[in-house]
Parts: sequence; C-alpha cells; structure tokens
Amino acid sequence: MQTKDALRLAASVAVLIVLTASMWNWYDVSIFENWVRAYKEVGLYRIYEVSLILGNTSYRVVYPPIPPIVYIVTHVLAEAVVSGINFVVSTAPEVGRALLAVADHLVRVVLKLPLLVFTLALGVVLWRRFGSEAIYWMLIGIPTLVTLANYQFDPLVAFFLYAAVVFIDSPRWGLYVSALAASLAILTKPLVALPLLPLLLHIYRRYGLRGVAKYVAVSLSIGVAVVMLFLIPNPNAFISNVLLFHSSRPPQYVSLWNLPVLLSGRSSQVVSIVNTIWLPVMLAAVLASLVIPVKARYLQVGSLEDSIRLTLLILVVVLVLNKVVNPNYLLWAYPLAVHIALSKKNSSRKTLITYNLGAALATLWGGLYMLIPALVNDVVVIEETGELLPARHILYKSLDTPLNETLQGLIELGEKYYRYAKSLETYTNLIGAALILFYTIVMLKFAADVLKKGKSLT
Repeated sequence: MQTKDALRLAASVAVLIVLTASMWNWYDVSIFENWVRAYKEVGLYRIYEVSLILGNTSYRVVYPPIPPIVYIVTHVLAEAVVSGINFVVSTAPEVGRALLAVADHLVRVVLKLPLLVFTLALGVVLWRRFGSEAIYWMLIGIPTLVTLANYQFDPLVAFFLYAAVVFIDSPRWGLYVSALAASLAILTKPLVALPLLPLLLHIYRRYGLRGVAKYVAVSLSIGVAVVMLFLIPNPNAFISNVLLFHSSRPPQYVSLWNLPVLLSGRSSQVVSIVNTIWLPVMLAAVLASLVIPVKARYLQVGSLEDSIRLTLLILVVVLVLNKVVNPNYLLWAYPLAVHIALSKKNSSRKTLITYNLGAALATLWGGLYMLIPALVNDVVVIEETGELLPARHILYKSLDTPLNETLQGLIELGEKYYRYAKSLETYTNLIGAALILFYTIVMLKFAADVLKKGKSLT
C-alpha cells in the first residue's frame, strides 16, 4: 500500500472510530442493557421469557439469538474495561483522571467492537478483490457510518450475507462456508432469508438439486441447533418476541407503508390495514423481482455477478416494502453494491452514489424525526411500541462530546425561534412522507441501474 493510500485508510478508520465513540441510539441500547440484566437473573437461554414475566416491553428480545449473545459478551468486556479504569484511578490518580474523562467513549467503542470488527473485515475482503478504493467506500459510506453511530447489529448481517454470496463458488469448501454464513445471517436478522433466494437458484444451476439439498441441510442444521437452545425453555416466549412482535408493530421510518400512516396522522385503522396487507404484497413483489429478470433474460443466475444483481434487486424490494425499514438496514446490501460498482466487467460509481443518496434520505428522516420535537421540548412517538418519550432526553442520552455540543446549539436556536420551530413540528408527518417518497424513488432508480447493467452484460 502506498503512503497516500495508507493515510486515506487511517483517516477513514479515524472517522469511523470517532463517530463510534461519540454516540449511539440510547433507546435501543437501554433495551440491550436489559438483556444483560435478564441474563444475570435467569441465564442466557431464558432471556426471552423476562419481558412476558415482568409485563415490561423494555425487556423484549425481538432478535434471534446472535444479537443478544454478542451484546452480552461485549458487555462483560466493557465491565472489565471499567474495572481496569477504576483500578488505575486508585493506583495512579493522574492517569486515572485522564481515563475517566474518556471513559464513556471507551465503553462505547468496546461495546461496538464486534460491529467495528465485522465492518473492517468487510472492507478488507472488498479491498483484496477490488483494491484500496473499495475499503474507502465501505468504511465511510453512509450506511456504514449511520449503523456504527447508532449501534445496531447490521454489520454482522452485511458480512454474513456478503460471505454467503461471494464464497459460494470457492473450491472445495465454498458450499459449506456459504451455508454457514447464510445461517448466521438469518440467526442475526431473519428477514435476510429473502435476499438469499437467488443464491439457491445459483446453486441449483451450478450443482443441481443435490447441491441445494446439501446447502439447505447444512444451514438448517446450524440454525436449528442454535435456536433450540433458546426455544425449548419457553417456546411461547421465543415466538412472541422474535415473530409475533414484528407482525403487530406499526410501520417504521422509511418503509413505503409508513407513508399512508403518516399522512393519516397515525390512524389506527390505517395501521390495521397495513398490518393485514404488507406481507403478501412484499412477498409477491419479491417473487416478481426473482422471476421476471430471469425469464426476460436480463440476468442469468448461473453467473455469480448476475446472482449478486438479483440479490440486490430483492434487497431493494425489502428495503422499500418491508413494514420496518430503519436506516441501518441499508448496510445489508451495501457490500454487494460496492462489489457491483467496482467490478471490472462494468464498473460504475454512479450506482454507489445513488445508493448512498438513498441512505442519506433514510438517515435524514430518522434524524429529523427525533430532532424536530426536541427543538420545542416535545415528546416523540416511538414507532415500534407507540410510547411517548421526551425527545431531548433521548438525544442527550445518545450523544457525547463533541456531538452533544452541536445538539445544544441547535436546541438553543429552537428556543430562540420557538414559534418557527413549533410551526415546523406541525409539518413533521408531511416532511416524513415526502422523504419516504424521495427515498423510494432513489432506491427504485438504483434497482433499475443494477438491472440495466446486468442486461448490458448478457
């Protein structure tokens, strides 16, 4: 690596670490902290029971087993770091005071360590395939930055999904490595099973029905072995948390289904209609995006590059029509988007710019949704539960130096121009609807570009 590239890489990593250390989504992290409390009280395999026993949704574990395992393990490591700082304070007070000044930042970095590791691993894998440019796109792309900033488990999903797709044709062990990665991706966030469907078509074309059977058997064996450890103690609790919670929650953030909900003023009737129709509509769209490009000969699933394009198309459908589309979900497709954009067969950075624009719109709505009520010291609706919580409190808990100083400056402006800020708040739902619409258009443009590039290669 040349000196210039090394400096750019160091700068990219520095930006990522500073952002990682300076903030997180306190609302989500407060729930993750309750996982640790539940683990200490009832043990790892029974943590899904606690929210039902207590009747307290803040103890809910709405993920499969990998996210709580990851958070609990890193929390133990963070506790060790805090103990180490306290020891230094008692033995070397001057050094200890310096460490205490950055203790919160250190704890955030330690808790986010798995996210950083998987993000850097993705960057390295892409770098080895496409050169140094790939790692810059990966590390400082908007999907990466927003996910590391907020603290979510999507870097694991992105890594496992990318590994499942690109390692499938590796000699000897490729099928097994891909099956393992696919299983781990689903054990992190089950929705990722849908964009893995093109992989099964690719395996069928390359290895026949026997290859598909082998692949599914390996993936299922791993998944069932892990899930059963948590399912057996209380099947009802596991199903209620991991499946039923998501079926009844309202639309969220930049999901297209959130557009009518916002325009209706969060009408319960509209939410009920959406909860009834969203899944069959999304599944029909996934099926169409899987079948039509292949039947029309836009894409050939026997080609790995075309399988990646087909995976991206299905991901776009999910990232538009799933009932919940948080900004961090856009990281799932991002390594594949980098792969396609930098591929020597048809290199095009425009697709990456388009994808990052979509991520920017998603992030903008997520930020404004919390910031606008904070400016006027109002409450914010937590979309997944309907709770009303003080927006300023959540933001103050989420940000640390230097970002909290920026927030304070914005709040002072909101207080100074309260009448205008309050007027802006009345249009929050309309602003959200407009941003969701723009986001959807940008993502469909990205999908069209992916399909167009695939057609030009066939």
